[in-house]
Amino acid sequence: MESDIARKIRGLLKKAEGSAFEEEADAFLRKAQELMFKHGIDEERLWATDPSRRHKIEIRKVKIPDNKPGSMQKRIMLNSIAKVNHCKMWFNQGKGESSVAGYPNDLIFVELLYTSIVTQMAFKQAMAQAHASNVHHKTFKSNFADAFASRIHERLMENHRRNQVAIQASEPGMAIAIMDRKTEVDNWVKSKYRLGSARGSSNSGTFNSQAYAAGRQAADTTDISGGRGGKLGSGRKALPSG
Repeated sequence: MESDIARKIRGLLKKAEGSAFEEEADAFLRKAQELMFKHGIDEERLWATDPSRRHKIEIRKVKIPDNKPGSMQKRIMLNSIAKVNHCKMWFNQGKGESSVAGYPNDLIFVELLYTSIVTQMAFKQAMAQAHASNVHHKTFKSNFADAFASRIHERLMENHRRNQVAIQASEPGMAIAIMDRKTEVDNWVKSKYRLGSARGSSNSGTFNSQAYAAGRQAADTTDISGGRGGKLGSGRKALPSG
């Protein structure tokens, strides 16, 4: 069952998606982010004083076809999103899905952020391809996706490092506790699953600098805060759960 805080966060994100005003939508998004951050700290404080109330680590299944163009790039982004939200992601080869393990409220944010970024990527790719000249559509999509996923990964890691510095400066004890949260998830997964090293190759055949540059530019203007995928023309859908 979804917690009250999760329902409140979903409600704020829904309001952001439905707002016709950029400033109002941004205000809803900032509030949602603040709640997620504060709730993570509150959880750690609660669990430190009363370990019996610690949530159980869970697993969500994410449908990403094994060999479909763009699938590898989606897995790269999902893995990056999981990392910065104290979760562990792995690819279930041959099953057309990936798994994400973590604490329930962390998994909710992974779900929201992944869905938002993938929705934005599809929209921006279609717009960029419509303006491309003399580039085969498969080559464009492949190079665009490579660049987009790579830049999203860079931005997520940059933001994560800044957040860690901010937490360390304001609440040193919480910085350690939140880092331990990720370690607990990693150790839990290691105790239950034997995971090999993920292998993958780029979908790219021919390199096209125009498509690659368009992908990086699109990633630079993508909201990576769990944002308003619905404002791009399609509503957010929850990830399939296993």
